[in-house]
Amino acid sequence: MATYQIEFGKLGDTFPVPPITVDFTDPNQAARTVAEHAIPHLRPVLTELGHPEYADCFFRTNKEHTYGEFMWLDLPGGDGARFCPARLTPVLPAQAVIGQRVEFTYYRDLNQASAPSYPGVITGTVPDQLASLKVRLDGRRSNLHIRPDYEGLRYLDEVGPVPKLPMGRFTPTAEQLEGEWEGVLICSIGEDGALIALTSDQEAAVTAVNAYRRDVSGRLYDPRFDTVAADDVEAHWAVFEWEPEDSEIPWTVRWDAAEGDDQAIQLHYLPA
Repeated sequence: MATYQIEFGKLGDTFPVPPITVDFTDPNQAARTVAEHAIPHLRPVLTELGHPEYADCFFRTNKEHTYGEFMWLDLPGGDGARFCPARLTPVLPAQAVIGQRVEFTYYRDLNQASAPSYPGVITGTVPDQLASLKVRLDGRRSNLHIRPDYEGLRYLDEVGPVPKLPMGRFTPTAEQLEGEWEGVLICSIGEDGALIALTSDQEAAVTAVNAYRRDVSGRLYDPRFDTVAADDVEAHWAVFEWEPEDSEIPWTVRWDAAEGDDQAIQLHYLPA
């Protein structure tokens, strides 16, 4: 559990309860601490509103620890009331600093016996947001926004400089594209599903593109679609360039290259 700052909402026409910071390591003790803090401020307002009995209340939160409220219950009479909502915001722990190494497990994997974890680094903090940590996993160019108390986040005993992302032109590998078919790197680009084959050999490009379409598209659509012919693919010189961190796509292709340009690649393009 984390430490939370709790900000209390309106009761009547006022905001009678000042904020408080509480350690939720023991949730039951935390709820008692909040109630002891708030009830002296709530009691006079509740009395003025005609419900002094509501001061015999307790504090509760939702499972995610984002929202709280006070509750009064009259079990014999079958009555109850909820009032003075509250917002909980995790307080950044001491380890949550830029450059802190972490391990991250995706939510979908948390219940696995041997859940995979992925190393990364804290690249920034956004204290006024619930998901206030920016974490970049190793090998990625985009940040995850994570709550500092997320159960799948583990702080390691290592702090160092945040690695700079490579920028500019580069020569892509299979990991950066969709993979290799018939010995040729293939990737779809754009929203319409155009393809590029990283080879200067037209015949090899056609063979690879047909293999890709059978392997990928054929499983989703009609496997009897027309075979790509040599005239369907276009030869181009192009360069690959990294996009800035957190861009929608990690890289882009520029078509204004010419043979002999720095890191220019001859490839074949299949329009959508």
